[in-house]
Amino acid sequence: MGRISQNELNDAVNAQLNKTSDIGDKTQLQTTNKTDLVSATNEVVATLTGHQADYVYQTAGGTATAITLTISGTLIEGYPMTFIASANNSGSATTINTKPLYKPNTTTAPTLIAGKAFTVWYDLSSDCFFIKASAEGDAVVANVLASKTFSNDNDIGLTGAMPNRGAVTISPSTTQQTITAGYHNGSGYVIGDADLIAANIKTGVNIFGVDGSYTAKRYATGAGTPDGGTYILTVSGLAFTPSTVITRVASSVPDYYQRVYTSALSYNANPGLLQRGLLNSNSSFSASSYQSLFTINSDGFAVMVGYSATTEWIAFE
Repeated sequence: MGRISQNELNDAVNAQLNKTSDIGDKTQLQTTNKTDLVSATNEVVATLTGHQADYVYQTAGGTATAITLTISGTLIEGYPMTFIASANNSGSATTINTKPLYKPNTTTAPTLIAGKAFTVWYDLSSDCFFIKASAEGDAVVANVLASKTFSNDNDIGLTGAMPNRGAVTISPSTTQQTITAGYHNGSGYVIGDADLIAANIKTGVNIFGVDGSYTAKRYATGAGTPDGGTYILTVSGLAFTPSTVITRVASSVPDYYQRVYTSALSYNANPGLLQRGLLNSNSSFSASSYQSLFTINSDGFAVMVGYSATTEWIAFE
């Protein structure tokens, strides 16, 4: 027998209630087997009358997780019921008349919300109730763009709360930067710089995944007094081997006592002297003296400054 509508059910029940025992006027029936037909009809009506309560949305009794419902008929495969939840079960394990209640084809309890109607059906083989499938998913309002609506296992027509950040642009800095939660439309970017190359980064330093290859030249400064007899200033203990040294005699002496000694220039294969922009232009030095103007050591140097007064110096690697 097919499922009847609520109006058909009401009409049948009302017809039965208005008669003492039979439905309608038996004399109007065309069949000759009127007694058996009317008995069968009365039995169907009685059954439908008993099931009428199952089609009315009853408010669940019991507790939020141990629900009790009035069931007029016999539980058979697919037996449907609709009830109004009286309390929130918060997704905890729930039973209806001691039988488990699950999401469709799972053993996971659905989330029931007080005041909302839920339709369930009985599964004979598992001896449990399954809630009628509707919206599914585990998204929450924080996962959905603000002003957009969605549905999940718990409810329908929910409004999202995720803020729309639009195009987000990030400039690298020396500290971590928090990416604000929200929707980004894909047009944002992290600013790049063409100067972010190994040659611009000091050796041993890594910046945003780029290992530096640049080795900076070191330097040192100081002051000392040359030997009184040879006028040679000797410096040691540097952390590098110098290639160029600049000296300046710290007294009122001619400017040619301000000198640049460099291994970039040489005389007879020895480091040379730059003075007044020329290689050893001071004629007061004899050719033989060039050999000892600038001597390089692994951690220092010796230079002839030509004067015995305190001499300031700066040495470059």
